Amino acid sequence: MNDQPQQQPVPQPQPRKKRTATRLRDITEPQEVEFNCLGQHCGDNQNKFANDCGVVTRKLISIEYLTWKKVPANEKENLWLTIKKIQKQKRWKIHDENRKSYVLMTCNHKWRSYKKRLKKNFLVNENERNPLESYSYLEKTALQKFKERISSTEFQDISEKARMSSMCNTNLARVGPHGYRGNKAKWEQEKASGQLPSQLYEIKSERSLDYVLGRRSKNESGSKIIPPNMEPIVKKLIDVQKEISEGDLLLGSGEDLLTKAIGPEHPGRTRAVGHDIGLRKGMQGLDKKKEERRGQRCC
Repeated sequence: MNDQPQQQPVPQPQPRKKRTATRLRDITEPQEVEFNCLGQHCGDNQNKFANDCGVVTRKLISIEYLTWKKVPANEKENLWLTIKKIQKQKRWKIHDENRKSYVLMTCNHKWRSYKKRLKKNFLVNENERNPLESYSYLEKTALQKFKERISSTEFQDISEKARMSSMCNTNLARVGPHGYRGNKAKWEQEKASGQLPSQLYEIKSERSLDYVLGRRSKNESGSKIIPPNMEPIVKKLIDVQKEISEGDLLLGSGEDLLTKAIGPEHPGRTRAVGHDIGLRKGMQGLDKKKEERRGQRCC
């Protein structure tokens, strides 16, 4: 008789589920979409709404279009109406028609990310998964044309130029999918409770402070700290703030503390506000300063 204990079978790990489209099954009734003063969607449903915009856009807008500007107006209109009303039942409550332009801007961003993901994961790195299986709504002919376009010499030259330009970007933000707008409430609590480093309270510009807070990193204990590469910028902001407060430095048109410290903004986006917010919205008082400047010229 064998007295040796029977060997227990080793449990096998469950196969990892493949990533599929965002279904948002937890949404059983229409949800309110909040927008801030800049027109950006925010609040508890910020990410869910953005993800839903991405799913609907991937289904309705073909990747055959070279850019978002090439997408016909009627297709964009259909996209907007579909987001507001899905499967004959309203999923998102968007009361203001003026939000249309920003919602479509979000769709544009998600559509571009989708094409980048296709290129990187399936067409360049030859992922073992077939994109036609991962995205059931993706047409084979559209994928073939997309692959031919990104393989062209012209596209490769543009892509390489963009890659070299992106390598020059330093001090990248660490704000996560919520962006600056999704972190502002938390930062306000930190500021009000005195949790920020003492030197940051010397920065009076809200945008400049957000720029710093959005670039903090975590130390070994999990606490947020100012990384070494940001310390010279923080010092510069504090020095310039003192000059402004003492009247030794005057801000001109299109300038604030941040632009004085690290240089001017680029068109189409505003640092520490959002990649989808232009200068007129992102920098408060910019239009007023321009009007004053025009008035002085007229005089």
